[in-house]
Amino acid sequence: MFNTIILLPLINFFVIFTHFSIAEQDDIQPNNGPSSLRDLRRAPQRTEEPKCGTADLSYQPCTSKTVANKLFLACCEQFVAPECHFLCQYETDHAAAKKLILQSLNSRCGLKSLSGVLYCASQNRNNQQCCQDLDLNSPQLLVGSRCLRMCDPGGSQLGRLTKDDATCLYNWNVIMYCHHSGIREISYTLCGTPSYLAPEVFQRKGHNQSVDWCALGVLIFELMAGDQPFRGKTPEEIEESIVNSKENGLHFPRRTFSPNAKYVK
Repeated sequence: MFNTIILLPLINFFVIFTHFSIAEQDDIQPNNGPSSLRDLRRAPQRTEEPKCGTADLSYQPCTSKTVANKLFLACCEQFVAPECHFLCQYETDHAAAKKLILQSLNSRCGLKSLSGVLYCASQNRNNQQCCQDLDLNSPQLLVGSRCLRMCDPGGSQLGRLTKDDATCLYNWNVIMYCHHSGIREISYTLCGTPSYLAPEVFQRKGHNQSVDWCALGVLIFELMAGDQPFRGKTPEEIEESIVNSKENGLHFPRRTFSPNAKYVK
């Protein structure tokens, strides 16, 4: 799957069949009521289907790369410098991924936005298990578990990059593959109270559970300001206010918010 220094032969995964055997009961006689119409001892076998995004299917992503890249870029537009947006794609080809890293090093982007890029790639999920199963902590890499930091940027601080991180960046395609596989559910449904919905819900480009953080932010704003951040007399006007907030930002009343409000992040 990957042309890197770390990949070992893939493990074959088999579907597990579970057979439920029911003990024979003496008080159930043939042709005696409805229970005789079915033989529980010959019940069909139940098959546990392997799930995408798990080790059972070698962490095969659940969503297409096109949809996942749209989510990735939408997050980067908020948290990553514009000159680094070219990194916001789930590139799983080793040569292409290596080219992206070299392009980053030779451009204005550098590695200054690496934390933001990895955060958006993870979509606030811990994908360390995938990276570990794909040998990103292999002793052959001689960097211990250092690369696993890049598989859970929300829970692990990257800190200062060292020469050991060059090995991790060399396997950027594996890191992106695991982050892509971590995206389990994509929805295009538009439902809920309009003033609590995230911009991507209205744009119908696909969204996941991260939109709940937007609803929580609106609630915190209301508790602190006593008013809603998005105004409108109709649902259409509220939608326009929310979508435009990505470019225009929010207006925070100076008299309402205390200086300590800046610590609510």
